[in-house]
Amino acid sequence: MVVNAAIRTIMTPSPDQSLNARAGETLPPAVADLLDGLQIYTGLSTEDLREMGKFRELPNNWGLPVHPLRHPLAIETELRESTRPVAELPRDFLKALRAQLGREPLLKVEGLAAGASANPTRVTAFFPQREAHLGYGLVSILSRAPLEGQEPVGEQVVWLQCPEDEEQLLLTVPAGNLLILLGTDDLRPGLLATLELTHRRWGSAATPDEPAASGRPRLLAGGSFPFNDAGGGPALVFSGASTPDRWERHLAERVPALRDVEPAALALAGAEPWVAEPGGWLSPFWANPPLPAGGLGASAAWRERALAPEAVPFGVEIGPDGGIDLGREGDEAGFVVVPRQAAPPPLATAADRIQPRHVLTHRHAREEAMALWAIGFPPPEMV
Repeated sequence: MVVNAAIRTIMTPSPDQSLNARAGETLPPAVADLLDGLQIYTGLSTEDLREMGKFRELPNNWGLPVHPLRHPLAIETELRESTRPVAELPRDFLKALRAQLGREPLLKVEGLAAGASANPTRVTAFFPQREAHLGYGLVSILSRAPLEGQEPVGEQVVWLQCPEDEEQLLLTVPAGNLLILLGTDDLRPGLLATLELTHRRWGSAATPDEPAASGRPRLLAGGSFPFNDAGGGPALVFSGASTPDRWERHLAERVPALRDVEPAALALAGAEPWVAEPGGWLSPFWANPPLPAGGLGASAAWRERALAPEAVPFGVEIGPDGGIDLGREGDEAGFVVVPRQAAPPPLATAADRIQPRHVLTHRHAREEAMALWAIGFPPPEMV
């Protein structure tokens, strides 16, 4: 009885968490108008989302909550983009979207992408109450607060997701930094869209001739990524824009079991792109990386880390022994959010700002590498 009462308390937010004038204060006006009058719960903690998400998770004997993927993304579903602002989307579409969002209370979830960087992206997501596990998964990937002394600045991305829609739709509205995901309970399309919108913002903010002292972040082109070298310190592989090699290829070479995993899933695991700042600092895009479940069973190191305490699995199988059975048929659609400190090699294990000991480049990227050297990175080594 005590446990049930505690759950009811969590499931019924206090009055100061209910919809009020503050719920839409930080939203773009067109999005605030779309959500106006709907029941929205705000101020939810990670623990609140975890408890609410228990109603959808699957039990297992290894202590990790396994969340289902009941509406995986269909192969033919493409990410679409609207050239119109939110207010100019078709009225019938906005009316149907509002009706879908109003079927049950919404949970407002907030976090930061690239949270340790000088220019993070604020992510504000809305999920139906019954999909609280999606909010829990998202806050497990994002940073919840800026670093000490850091201003909580950065442009906002608004994320609306309704998994129960009859048809799948992935729509981005760059003019309003809005993501609309219908018909799927997979978080990864929204993560990729957040990467893309942030990439555009950084690209438009940084110019080649801009002095490094301006403090603006510089985008590392071509899929650069840091990893922990043999000496235990961070190193950076810099693949210039003229080089065909990308993060996915490097990762597959270091972990052969991942060669058959979709490139987009590997790009998310590597949190591409990373941010370079004056003085040679790097920071990760995700606080905790979402690892693709399809390759975890074939890689002992990745499998071990995916079962680390506080990992958050989505769409993986429960074996006959009651434990998580990574690598089984059907796991291709799943993923596991792994605590950053337990990330498998070669992923970096720190979510804070880091400064690499070595910079490894390809000969075709020498010009870009020298530009990095000029803003404080260690001298480039040719590979």
